[in-house]
Amino acid sequence: TGKIRNYHILIGLTLICALPLAWLLLKISGNPAMAFVAQLIMMLVAQFLRLFFCRKLFKFSISSFVKEVFIPITKVGVCAVIPSYLAHCYFGVGILPSVAVMAVAVVSVIASVALLGLTRGERDFILTKLQFGVQ
Repeated sequence: TGKIRNYHILIGLTLICALPLAWLLLKISGNPAMAFVAQLIMMLVAQFLRLFFCRKLFKFSISSFVKEVFIPITKVGVCAVIPSYLAHCYFGVGILPSVAVMAVAVVSVIASVALLGLTRGERDFILTKLQFGVQ
């Protein structure tokens, strides 16, 4: 029926549009980081297009996806980035400061995932596995 073909064409064209968008943003701002911003924007657009295709083909619930996946990921991402950024601002540049920032990043990601990203059942499962692993 061509559904998979149409899916790949649409997603491929969407992702390829990052190139002209990056050129436009670079032309406007002159900041090389805008190429990454363009790529991020087009990846988000492609992700939402994927969700709409899944909804159409598989009776997929976008609202439950947003509630169960997107919101927890966003909470974890925001709460993990803030301590890392603050550590970067505080420690400065260099080898040892970079190691300190990486350590803060690892700890903040683990804490954010454990506290905000996991359901109660997932936390209990991991704690049970860790307890059996220690004994």
